[in-house]
Amino acid sequence: MEQVTINAYKLDELTEKAKERAMGWINEGTFSDSFWSESVTDDAKTIGAILGLNIENIYWDQYFYVTMDAHYSYAKGWKKKLKEYAPNDEDLFIIGQDLQDLQKHVKWPYQWEYWARINEKGRSGMGIESNFPGTDRDFADIIKSFCHCVSRNLQKELDYLESEEYMTEAAEANDWRFDEEGRVIR
Repeated sequence: MEQVTINAYKLDELTEKAKERAMGWINEGTFSDSFWSESVTDDAKTIGAILGLNIENIYWDQYFYVTMDAHYSYAKGWKKKLKEYAPNDEDLFIIGQDLQDLQKHVKWPYQWEYWARINEKGRSGMGIESNFPGTDRDFADIIKSFCHCVSRNLQKELDYLESEEYMTEAAEANDWRFDEEGRVIR
């Protein structure tokens, strides 16, 4: 048996070229599973529930064009809950207000009884079925705004996971060591 000694380096101790190789390994490991987006989609489902959207599935393509399968009905108390959950996201408050305003357009005695079903149809958009079809176009525009927020958050998460900041944090948290060429030492 032969014993070999290898110098072990932390990520920030590597040369730039070795650091690039090490970050490539970290990046590959981050995206080798399909769970990197779960926090964003779980967050979207939580926010959707606050706004009255019962989201069954969220879909997106490589360009983060987002669609979903969901049911909508008015959610009492959404403003207070949203203020507690996402106090700084003004876009979500606009979406919530637009959904509330849509309810107001439904004539009495059916006011606050608007419901809709959203069906994902890929790049061709979403199918909307509701109890007041005359409002479907307005509702679809509101849902597209919500999907745009989800899309924006997926892109932010991807940008963060591809950042040097994230890779450095991951390397430190996992106490990863690398050889002088940036290959991980197992």
